[in-house]
Amino acid sequence: MRVMHLTALETARQAGYPDGEAGALTNLGLVQRLIGDYATAAKTLTSALDVCVGLDDRRGLAKVLVVLGVLQRLTVGYPTATATLSNALELYRSHGDGLGQADALNELGIIQQLIGDYAAATSSHRAAFRLYQELGDKLGQADSLRYLGRVRQETGDYTAVASSYATALSLYRALNDRLGQAHALNYLGIAQHPSADYMAAEATQKEALELYRGLGHRLGQAEVLNNLGELLAVSDPGQARDCYEQALGIARSITALLEEARALEGIGTCDIRDADAGHGSVRLRRALEIYQQIGSPFAERVDRTLRFHRL
Repeated sequence: MRVMHLTALETARQAGYPDGEAGALTNLGLVQRLIGDYATAAKTLTSALDVCVGLDDRRGLAKVLVVLGVLQRLTVGYPTATATLSNALELYRSHGDGLGQADALNELGIIQQLIGDYAAATSSHRAAFRLYQELGDKLGQADSLRYLGRVRQETGDYTAVASSYATALSLYRALNDRLGQAHALNYLGIAQHPSADYMAAEATQKEALELYRGLGHRLGQAEVLNNLGELLAVSDPGQARDCYEQALGIARSITALLEEARALEGIGTCDIRDADAGHGSVRLRRALEIYQQIGSPFAERVDRTLRFHRL
């Protein structure tokens, strides 16, 4: 797919077709983000922004901003990403672009969920779902349901969680969308963890991991490995540490800050459990710095851990 978009970009440039160049750059940046090449994606998307601004192409600009906002959520921080995505949403609204609005709303909802603003997240994902329904977009509906499931899980609405994930997974399978299936299984495994059905949770997470590996989706691999580390922390601390260390290597290779911090927090906790407070303190403090940098409320959790152990 990356080669296809590179070819489209070169063709547009040779033909002197800037509209085509902007679209090709945006699509290429999206693919680069999906495969975890975040540094290159940032450069590509910056070039796409420049072309759109030069053309005064506000709809094209909105599309670039959504892709860039997701990248900023992963590599820069939540406030910056929120501003970028809000800008994209307003541009789409000014053009009456329902699909673009839905995409921007879902991405904003993810950040709202990550910072603990669950009411806003619910509102964003529900609004996106309604737009996707009006447009007959099944993939968008599946994404919205998956995100809503995560918010419901965070707020303790467990009766609705299973239904959200089951419907989303069914839609992804009907569409033969393997990445969507991996995402849904990842979220489902997280939901199974609090139920104390550890074997089911582990099996679900490992199924998601295999899908991510088959697709070469490194961010997904890092997320699942961190989830497995949390799941195994009590029953198999050694395996949990191994999962965290694998997640850390992947997260650092793609500059996925949230997953890097989660892995460091997990390893630091393992260090303390193993009576290695020195290394534990270093790792936990680095995790704290990253959480604070991106605007994650997880910073409070790490700060409590450090104070509890007097580190």
